[in-house]
Amino acid sequence: MGLLPPLLLLIPFLLVRAPGRAEACSKFHESIFELAHSASRVAVARVENGGFGFGTLRVLRGLKGVAKGKLLTPGKANTSCGVRYNKGRRVLVFVTKKGWLAGSYEGLIEAKDHKGEFKDATKTLLVFLRARGPADQLKVLRNAIETSGDWVRYEALYFLQGSPDLLRLMTDADLQVIEANLHRARHATTAAQLLARLGNEQSLIRVKKAAASSREAAQAYQGVEKLFASSLALRQLTDTDKLATMVGDASIPIHTRIAALSRCELSHGKSLFRFAGYVGGLAEHVWPKLALACRRGKPHRW
Repeated sequence: MGLLPPLLLLIPFLLVRAPGRAEACSKFHESIFELAHSASRVAVARVENGGFGFGTLRVLRGLKGVAKGKLLTPGKANTSCGVRYNKGRRVLVFVTKKGWLAGSYEGLIEAKDHKGEFKDATKTLLVFLRARGPADQLKVLRNAIETSGDWVRYEALYFLQGSPDLLRLMTDADLQVIEANLHRARHATTAAQLLARLGNEQSLIRVKKAAASSREAAQAYQGVEKLFASSLALRQLTDTDKLATMVGDASIPIHTRIAALSRCELSHGKSLFRFAGYVGGLAEHVWPKLALACRRGKPHRW
């Protein structure tokens, strides 16, 4: 038992190979919901022409900040995380205010890579972008987690896992929707991490029951058992100064420090550092910076 097994720790880093992407590329995964939130323009488009790192796109359906028929020409990224624009392909594209692809190569998603789910993803994103505040966003994500296919379901789970402002709105009914994914091989680890950072006692009872009847749930729970216990122990602690002291204390167990940082984020109602980046532990020199972020309530940037 303990922290996440080495293989499971790699899950947030596993990246879908993009056509033409350089092999040296490495980055944290950014979900389609995160990309939609950060981008100034989101659209379903057709690649009119292009090559590696550059392209011209005709908007077929604007989801955010751009109308049908308009042309998009995302800037060429000077990075190993470039992407190839394949002429004639239908894509979901996310463009920043400065004209770059949001999320580097993850900002261009070809429809052919997600047959059967591309339409659902587009519809779900549109509803998400029209949501009036966190409560409505949570409803959209819950529906995706409950009813969508593997890809959109994972994207919703991953985004929700790292969104403290939404997590603290979750009801017991919401938790049970997450728990249902403990039996799914692709989603069990992400679901378990989400539940562990919340540290809900009734949820823990149900998670243990699921672990007794499902190999996927058992493996996922094994990876977060100590984190779950630490989160439960800190559940009532909202003093961010005390939490910050725990985050920065190298003498206490790492799972307790992770739980303290998570609790601090939930108390502030905002992400201070990418959850997928610290849930498996970090180099010691980073923790004092995260402790400061916890105390100030301001996100830490690399």
